[in-house]
Amino acid sequence: MDLRAQRVHVADEERAYQVAISPLRGRRRRAGAVGAAGAIGQRWHPVSAVHDELVSVAGASPVVAIAGEGGTGKAYAARRLLSASGQDFEDLDPSGQQRAWAPSWAGTVRFALASGRRVLLRHVESLPESEHAELRRVLAAAAELADGIATPARLVLTVDLTVATPELLAVVSRGASVVELPAVSSMRSSIPLVVDVLLREHPVGARCAISPAALQAMMRREWPGNIGELRNVVNQLVAKRPGGLIRESDLPASATAQHHGRALSGIERSERSAIVDALREAGGNRAAAARILGIGRTTLYRKLRVLRIDQDDLGP
Repeated sequence: MDLRAQRVHVADEERAYQVAISPLRGRRRRAGAVGAAGAIGQRWHPVSAVHDELVSVAGASPVVAIAGEGGTGKAYAARRLLSASGQDFEDLDPSGQQRAWAPSWAGTVRFALASGRRVLLRHVESLPESEHAELRRVLAAAAELADGIATPARLVLTVDLTVATPELLAVVSRGASVVELPAVSSMRSSIPLVVDVLLREHPVGARCAISPAALQAMMRREWPGNIGELRNVVNQLVAKRPGGLIRESDLPASATAQHHGRALSGIERSERSAIVDALREAGGNRAAAARILGIGRTTLYRKLRVLRIDQDDLGP
């Protein structure tokens, strides 16, 4: 994909950023390997540190779980990870309308792995408790195929942390190397980069310029739907202003609304302070912070949203 960017001057804006985007070919499952230093358009996640962690873990762990809130790009990252080998992979989802065949999902995974194929198992949080033991056995079988040798990921799971039960998370954490994708609200400073990546993956070849005011408005938004919601807005903007300047006035109301919320009570402020202190002590690692606080990770994620705690609160 060819990308050229330059600052341009327009009449009613101090400056804007113009991006030249080449047409994007159809989605393929075969691709060349992508290293940590790959171009932004080739990254498995827009934020380089997250991409690098994915590359590192995927290169040495036979079983990888990509976890995060809904819309954080788990399936996208998993597909990029698996397709980097240049080989086809099985893409399975035992949730929703596919529950009719769910009892056979374990056999399908085992057969694919034994045949040398890689597997993506999405939405494992949808598995009922009665199937957790089967999941545990599948993870163990995938790990045994590596015979204790560091090997690229053969089985990749996606897990929605806002839905998964503590019991399911325990099974996953014991049988897989877990990489957690951040919510957009915790990486607001990276929103311009994410928008840039989303623009360049758009199927319509276009030349787009985004005003600083529009980017600032998007950085103030909470984005509860995460990258999925942000992608929908970007698609709307490109359709509205193909090849033109995107101004703040072009953004849908949902993309400019700030989350003010009610004022926190004294107890909530104290709780917020304790969580921020724990996150700082843990170097931003949420799982470690949850252990410091003596609460579950799911409880911590909920409190981060309710108490409006993001990466900016942790300081440099």
